Amino acid sequence: MIIEGILLGILGNGAYDLVKSLLKDIFGEEDEDLTQRLYQCIEVASKAFFSKYQDEFGNPNSSFLARQENLDKILRSIYYGNDDELINIISPKGFDGAKDASKDSILYFVENLEKAMLNDFRLNMILTEKRHITESREMGDKIYHLLSQIVNSSKNEAVIVPDNKEKFTLTDGTGNKLPFKEGEVYLQKYPNGVQIEYMVKNGLIYVDFTDLYGQKAYYEVDFDGNVKNTKFPYDLSEYKIDIPMKDIISKENFILPNGCCKEIYKLKWDKSVSIVYDLSRKMQQLEVTGGCSISHRDKLIKIS
Repeated sequence: MIIEGILLGILGNGAYDLVKSLLKDIFGEEDEDLTQRLYQCIEVASKAFFSKYQDEFGNPNSSFLARQENLDKILRSIYYGNDDELINIISPKGFDGAKDASKDSILYFVENLEKAMLNDFRLNMILTEKRHITESREMGDKIYHLLSQIVNSSKNEAVIVPDNKEKFTLTDGTGNKLPFKEGEVYLQKYPNGVQIEYMVKNGLIYVDFTDLYGQKAYYEVDFDGNVKNTKFPYDLSEYKIDIPMKDIISKENFILPNGCCKEIYKLKWDKSVSIVYDLSRKMQQLEVTGGCSISHRDKLIKIS
């Protein structure tokens, strides 16, 4: 990418260096390519904003777009762990008596920014992955929500539910508690194509999950959320794993008798990851305690 000329954009000469500095603070390392891409998108959206609203809400040096905190929020909005809607967190206030930006005008800026980012290959990939991670987490929450609301067809059925699984019961309008029938398979379908089949038995939750893209995955999960067994739509060796460096407390390496390498990571908050790689550094076994997000479409396992 060519940077000459960008520095003289509508946001002023110092904006690029500010984007670069903020990105380093957010992600912990410099990424010149990402800096340029994001800066160009902000520039495109800013030009569209001032082309439409002129100086109604101040000029480039006095409007809400001149606030460093807003630039910081824009950059953080692409981060995987940030679920805030940009339209709800940008401050409308400017400087030097500039009129506060209206909700509609901020929405216009945000829409142009998102359009510009989606037109950029790398940023589109980041936003798509972020969205998929969010959807996967929401689907996981829905599974547990569903497991807390299944109602048996007959109140007189003999059911076997461990006493410590009281959270998986529903109290109906007459005050009766309706637990799950152990061993019975339930089905839930969603309009977007997601389908979940699940069963509770012997202290485990068995889930057959069809995602937004029609890909099937199978999980056996305990009541603490730890995955005990899985069947992915692709071979495990095709997946990559992302473990946040900031969460790693310790790492141990072992050479197994068959020559494979086993890595054990101890993470913050009593989480852990155990991985077995073959001689070609392809993943053969994986155990995760504490949760993870899995994008089968992108073949990525992200430790959360």
